[in-house]
Amino acid sequence: MTTVEYFPPDGSGPVVFGQGGYPIRRPGLRGATSTNTTPATRKSSGQVGVFVQDREVSGRTVSLQAILQSDSAGDLNALWENLEAVFAGSPSRAESPPIGLLRVSRPGRPVVETQAEPVNSPQQAEWLTPAVAYADVEWLCPSPLWYATTQQSLNLDLSPAGVWTSPWTSPWESPASQNEGQLDNDGHVPVGIKVRFFGPQTSPRLVNTLTGDRLQLFGTVGAGEMVEVDTDGRTVVQDGVSLLGRWDYTGTWWQIRKGEQVVRAEANTSGADARTVVIFRNAYAGI
Repeated sequence: MTTVEYFPPDGSGPVVFGQGGYPIRRPGLRGATSTNTTPATRKSSGQVGVFVQDREVSGRTVSLQAILQSDSAGDLNALWENLEAVFAGSPSRAESPPIGLLRVSRPGRPVVETQAEPVNSPQQAEWLTPAVAYADVEWLCPSPLWYATTQQSLNLDLSPAGVWTSPWTSPWESPASQNEGQLDNDGHVPVGIKVRFFGPQTSPRLVNTLTGDRLQLFGTVGAGEMVEVDTDGRTVVQDGVSLLGRWDYTGTWWQIRKGEQVVRAEANTSGADARTVVIFRNAYAGI
C-alpha cells in the first residue's frame, strides 16, 4: 500500500496519508519525463570517443485524494481545518512558498524523499456524508534528482605501504605508498566523484576495495602540482588543461555505491607532500 508522509517546513509532522494516517482513495503522479540536451563527444589520443548525454528533468506534481472520516460532522470539520492548517501558505498566497519534505513508500520499490511545495492544497473537500469527505492534496516537486548542498571530502595522505614481498605481479599491484579511508554515501543513488592527486607522486590511482573499481593516471604529478579527475564529467585536468592522454583506460569512471565503502589511494612512488583527496555530494531521488 502506498504511504505518503509530508513533513511541513515548521518541523512539525509528519502528516501521513495511507497506512496509519488519512486513507488514500487515489494517488497520482504527473509531470514530463526526462529529455535529452545537447550531447558532447569527448576523445583522447588513440581512444574511442565517449558519448556523454546530459538530461533535464521537469518538476513533477504528486496528487492524491485523501479520505476524511469521523464519527460526527463536527469532528470531520476539525479534521479538515487541521489539514488546511498544515498546508497554509501555499504559493497562491503572499508569503514565501513553504518547502517541506515528502516521503513516498510504495510496495516493492525504494522509499523516496524529495523537497516539496504544496500547490493550492488542500482543495475544497467533497462531502459524501456528514461524517465522510474526500480532499484533493497536491505537491509540486522539483527535479527528481537533487544534490546535497554540502560536499564531503576524504583526505588520504600517502605513506609507505610496508615491506614489499617478492615476486609481485607488477608495480600496479605492489604500490610503494598507499592509504585507506571510508566513504559514506547515505544518499539514494550512486554518485560520481572528483579525485585530486597532489604531488609528488607517480602513477597515482584510487581503488574502491568494495567493488574493485579503480581509476588511474600514467606518469608523474610533480611537487606543487594537482591533477583532478571528474568521473561525472569524464575529465582529467591540470591547471585548466586536459590530460586525458594520461588517463589509463584499463580503469573506469566509477561511482561510489550507496552505503559505506573503503577506498585506497596508491602510488608507485610518493613524496612527503603527496596526498589524494576524494570529493563528492550525496544525491537524493525525487518523486
